[in-house]
Amino acid sequence: MTIYRLRDIERQDALRKALPHFEEMFWRDCYMQMKNDKKYVRVSLPVAEKDSDYCSYLWTIRLRKSDIEILYDPDSWNNYPDVTPPEGVRMRVETKRNDGRTVRDCAVYKNGHWIYDSAYPEKERNPCWWMDDVDRFRPWE
Repeated sequence: MTIYRLRDIERQDALRKALPHFEEMFWRDCYMQMKNDKKYVRVSLPVAEKDSDYCSYLWTIRLRKSDIEILYDPDSWNNYPDVTPPEGVRMRVETKRNDGRTVRDCAVYKNGHWIYDSAYPEKERNPCWWMDDVDRFRPWE
């Protein structure tokens, strides 16, 4: 499961205390909206009107996407570069080729670059061994 967090932890704690069900709605709305092209995520707690199709909100806030960070989840696939992988850990990686094929490989993330596992650590500084097109990653079990 992808985990979202505000970069300002104190602000997130304050929102959690002030707004009922903030954590659940924050996760739900981030999950639904982080990939769209808008600059904000609208987080709200809907309240259905009795015997009506109309829906109102107990509270609604807008948060800048730049204030939200996506945390690494070791138990699932993580989208790169949205999530920064831990350094020096062998990962399964996937790359989408221009022809639509998905290619799977093994790589290590080090100093801001993906390095083919067969070249790590000896050729870590040689750009010939860097992978530039990783789309997602997860650790080997």
